[in-house]
Amino acid sequence: MRMLMLPAVVSLAALPCFAQLPDPGTRVRIGARGILAGQVVGTVNHTTDGSLVVVDEKGGPVTVPINGLTSIEVSRGRSASHGALKGALWGAGLGAAVGLPFAFRPEPSNNTWWEPTTGTKLVAWTTASGVAIGASLGAVFGSEQWERVKLPARIAVVPTGRGLALRFDVVR
Repeated sequence: MRMLMLPAVVSLAALPCFAQLPDPGTRVRIGARGILAGQVVGTVNHTTDGSLVVVDEKGGPVTVPINGLTSIEVSRGRSASHGALKGALWGAGLGAAVGLPFAFRPEPSNNTWWEPTTGTKLVAWTTASGVAIGASLGAVFGSEQWERVKLPARIAVVPTGRGLALRFDVVR
């Protein structure tokens, strides 16, 4: 029985286990640890037997072995609502950062503790303005939406101290 299992395992390991790769012309964001520095955003040019060729945003071709890919994301276009949300968050943070230094200024004319100072009013105003401006700009320019492509499980026969073992790698 063991003699029959070895050819079956070796033939199973030799089968390509590729996921459906994006078609040429598709905008993608790919990652390949140890091959690429960070992620590359570009357009799929073509695929070969074992590699994916992407033309990056600078116009240069980037060839990555398919078995070296750690992530593939496909662009689903720009979203005004997602852009508005992102812009509002950025605007709130920047607006608060601009107004916050003025909140800690002492004001001798303020005699009651419950009355907001000019500094706290300024923080509220700059934060609200930042939200409005950020949301407006975000809605106009939008934010790119990415959908993750599931990568295949990788099957390999690896030597161990006692013989051969079957190894499964699942990349998320």
